[in-house]
Amino acid sequence: MRRRSRFASLLSVIALTSLVACGNNRAPEIQPIGDQIAVVGIELSFEVRASDADGDSLRFDFDAPGLPDIKTKASLTAFADGVAIFRWTPTAADRNTQPWAFDFRVTDGKTTSTETVQITVSDAAGSAPVFRKPLGTGTTLDLATASCIDVDVLVEDLDSTDVTLAEEDPKIDGAMLTQNGPFDGTWRWCPTTAQKSAQDRFMLTLSATDGSGLATRKNYLIVLRSPPMTGCPGAAPMIMHTVPGAQSTASATIPITATVSDDKGIKQVLLYSSDTMPSTPPNLAAMAVTTMNRTAGTATSGTYSAGLPSPVATAAAGTTKTVYYFIVADDDDDPNGKCDHSTTAPTNGTYSVAVTNPGVEMGAGVCVQCQTDTDCGTVDDNCINIGGGSLWFCSRACGGSFPRCPNGYNCSTNNVTSIDGKSARQCVPTTNSCLPPCVDDTLEENDSRTMITNATSASFPTTEQQNLMLCYTKGGDSDDDWYAVNAAAGAGAGVYAHASFIAGSGFADVDLQVTDSTGTILGRSYGTGDTEIIALCGNTGTHYLRVFTFDSPPINDNLYDLVFVGKDDPQEPNDTYATGTSVGLFSAGTKTFLGNLCPNTQDWYRSVRTINETITVNLYFDPLEGDLDLVLFNDGGATVLKTGMPLLKMGTSTVLGETLSYKVPSGAPVLGIQVKGKTTTSTAKYTLEIVVTGP
Repeated sequence: MRRRSRFASLLSVIALTSLVACGNNRAPEIQPIGDQIAVVGIELSFEVRASDADGDSLRFDFDAPGLPDIKTKASLTAFADGVAIFRWTPTAADRNTQPWAFDFRVTDGKTTSTETVQITVSDAAGSAPVFRKPLGTGTTLDLATASCIDVDVLVEDLDSTDVTLAEEDPKIDGAMLTQNGPFDGTWRWCPTTAQKSAQDRFMLTLSATDGSGLATRKNYLIVLRSPPMTGCPGAAPMIMHTVPGAQSTASATIPITATVSDDKGIKQVLLYSSDTMPSTPPNLAAMAVTTMNRTAGTATSGTYSAGLPSPVATAAAGTTKTVYYFIVADDDDDPNGKCDHSTTAPTNGTYSVAVTNPGVEMGAGVCVQCQTDTDCGTVDDNCINIGGGSLWFCSRACGGSFPRCPNGYNCSTNNVTSIDGKSARQCVPTTNSCLPPCVDDTLEENDSRTMITNATSASFPTTEQQNLMLCYTKGGDSDDDWYAVNAAAGAGAGVYAHASFIAGSGFADVDLQVTDSTGTILGRSYGTGDTEIIALCGNTGTHYLRVFTFDSPPINDNLYDLVFVGKDDPQEPNDTYATGTSVGLFSAGTKTFLGNLCPNTQDWYRSVRTINETITVNLYFDPLEGDLDLVLFNDGGATVLKTGMPLLKMGTSTVLGETLSYKVPSGAPVLGIQVKGKTTTSTAKYTLEIVVTGP
């Protein structure tokens, strides 16, 4: 007994010691997630958040016992301390009559906690919310007649009792979305003086989410129209358009094309329409606005197309109405300001087209974009949402006595609600997308500022990243790319970003922004060409680059290269002759530098060595942005050899910058080039071109 008692006591001590040791570590806790509903072909994503009272480092993992290959399809990526993002795009094979059980685990290395989430996979192309208002792809605030704009929002969802309306990032500063009822709301915005002077295009992104988790987005362009300015450089756009004849169609839109050209490039082409005769001058806010996308050509001479909303698409058979419209083209002669040109066609009045609804279906085949059920096939073939984006596509009736679906399509298990409220089984693509496949780049996911999960995107290097992809066909909506960048303090502090879009990869006019950590836009480049450059002076700390487009879906995917420098330009620090950029010896040839001059600074280029040759230096900049001077010095930057003269555009008096030419004496002297502001506050981006020609 005594021996057994001592042994039991020893076991008790060991157990107590182990209990105390384990008790020193507290298990991590996972915040409740809640059960989820996923849709075939649509990405399901949500955050998994955990905390540890001991402050231990946490690691996340997951599995789904009923889906043994789930880790080849889904991912759980940690992107912040105690936060991971789960992403899964189910396929048709993942449909099941019962929910799938997903076990999410978090461990501190000693103890593991588990949260089980039931995920139900429903049919593709379910009854997603439909935006009935606002109409078209945008609207206009005429600043000559109003200072604020109100946009009515109305959503229809026949199998839901309500939807949640929201404005998605990047939100427009100062705007407010108010939900008035289960399916309607009002978005109101009174742009500030700073916003009006900064730019004339703002993209509003609305979303509507129903109780099943199905969400629909709508991009809506807000155009600020200011009174025209005089004395702007360049020429106004030219519009060539042939009015279509009388139409007999039940389609929701009538194809409109125009050839638009400009000496410097087109910024945007808008189609304004109304089913009543517009006033003179027209009330732009009362007209539907559709963005005309470039479908061929270049920004200086291209073909632009859009669908003119039909006034009889939902009318009774035999109904005839007239739709009135005009086309407005804006150029971008002043990339950093608003001294641009605008051309309206026709010059006076409007174009008009008489449209009759013949009362028959249009007969479009599967995966043709549509806006009403009458656009599609026969009476049983409907216009449904495929892929979860803002676009709708024709489908084909299936099940029962209907023919089998074509190859590459599956018949939905349940009825699918169409854009006009019909409910029937329909053929949907096995890929759950009617758009061309797009292979996104390896720096995803980075579609929003607040959800950057890729390590490189979250800490973008000060080097060039090539062949990045904007997958606009991924869901039919714009696929923004966001990157977090760090600007260092010290000499030449600033942010310099350079995006080059690969010609021929797409027709979208892609633009560039720099924002702070709240999403406020600090710099922008909305040019019409294939290069966008932003240079900010004195900025330090974390900033965000956004690559995006104002164009409306559907648009092509675009490839691009991106450069970031955590200074005000790639040559910094070069504010003195001693620290100047070394150019080196070269005979006949050209060297080019992209730079940015900040207030109270100078940019130097030194060690320019030539042998008995002529050196020509051209300094190109936008005089509307700032006025710069060019000076040539001898070795050491002590003696002025020559100052620059105005560089004029061929055939006009428009100043493009400054130029100088100098015959270098024998002895291969070393020269210095100085770029400085006309005043201490002058600032401008510039291109420095050094050309050496033989004796």
